[in-house]
Amino acid sequence: MKLGQLSELSFSNVKLPSGNYCLTKSKELMAEENTSIATDIDPSSIATSVINNLGHNLSPRERRGLPYFIQETQFDDFNPQFCRAVLTNFSTGNGFWRALFRAWMFHYNLESQQGQLVRKSLLENKSFLTDQQIKVVDTFDVLKTYPDRSKVSRQILDKEISNELLNDINFNDGVIGGKLSGAVLIEVARFCMKNSLTDQQLEALTALLCPLGTIHESLRDVALVSLIYALKDKVGQSDSYLRAKELVENNYQDPRMNGHTWPPVPEQLGGEKTYKVCVETVKQWHIFQSILLFFKLIGEVVEDEAHDHQFPQRERYWIDYFKQGKVSEAWVILGSKGAETANRYKLSGDSDFATLEWAKLSGGPPDQCALLLKIGAATIVEWSHSGACRIWKQDDSNAPKFFQNKYHPKDELRAPVKIDESDRIRHDPGGRWKQKITRRIDSYSGLRRFL
Repeated sequence: MKLGQLSELSFSNVKLPSGNYCLTKSKELMAEENTSIATDIDPSSIATSVINNLGHNLSPRERRGLPYFIQETQFDDFNPQFCRAVLTNFSTGNGFWRALFRAWMFHYNLESQQGQLVRKSLLENKSFLTDQQIKVVDTFDVLKTYPDRSKVSRQILDKEISNELLNDINFNDGVIGGKLSGAVLIEVARFCMKNSLTDQQLEALTALLCPLGTIHESLRDVALVSLIYALKDKVGQSDSYLRAKELVENNYQDPRMNGHTWPPVPEQLGGEKTYKVCVETVKQWHIFQSILLFFKLIGEVVEDEAHDHQFPQRERYWIDYFKQGKVSEAWVILGSKGAETANRYKLSGDSDFATLEWAKLSGGPPDQCALLLKIGAATIVEWSHSGACRIWKQDDSNAPKFFQNKYHPKDELRAPVKIDESDRIRHDPGGRWKQKITRRIDSYSGLRRFL
């Protein structure tokens, strides 16, 4: 190869296969490269030269960087005057406008004065852009003051917008590479909050946000809202539903123990109010899974002679409370045999229990399990064997605490109740236990349940 055949190398020239682990990082570096901002520049001298001296003492590299510099935060102290001077005196040639457009997609600020100047100037000089850049403008409303991207969001989820166009706004393989791609993803999240997604749209959403199984840090907040709202009211558990739910659970985990790792929700998506909806939705998943796990284990772990304690009725009874939205917490405590079986469920890939956590029963029989529930202000313990159901009021200091790693059956789970004959209820063969438990929950919880 001759020297004249060599071309400048940049991250955008590097081609990697889609399964390559370096691909995600390469996209981040490519997005940073698009800003073309050098760390060793002197913003004050550049801005002063441009404003007062028509840039006569600028180096060639600094001149090439002007389309990018005018939107950089390092030049905020000199804007909008610096921006006006660049647009007035240095905006010659197609190269300037095409570079300015690339910088605009990265910074995309409709609120700052320099942002509005850049937007207006690009709109007036749209003819200097490449055909692909004009296609980006028309597809994503890039140069409108008040863009309406609800149509774009639907087109993305219906796969009517190519990956090439998404690449052009610096979004590739689940990585946000600039503010424009972030703004587009915000609109996708808003669409998910307002609309019921088809299975095909849900599949497109998961492929968009998490193509490699791990949600990238650049969009953890947007993906959280998009996926949870897409799932929370969806009827039926299709393969696409289960896949999206698995992504949420694998990437965010149980908010009751790992809430500190969850990202805050942007104000554009409702902030704290939306965050609470997301937390409550995932909490309900784990509550239901805990109840399911408890009764599933009874069928496998508890010895046959102990299976005559109305377990099918008990399962229906507590799931009925859950379906009415009255169970606010559920926590399973497992003996060693139960924990071993539950871990086997996890390893088998059972989606119901893949990320579920539980506590250890310390000092009890290995096949014994307990289910700790919160209904209103009442705390309830249900047992896997013939043990009585116990109920405590909220202000009872003997009530077991939720989400401990380990419990002792006698000292904690069978702690004294206020009124032994009313708060400790055995599961009699005639089924009168249901009415007794219901009355006590109604009395202690502040809620009412009608059988």
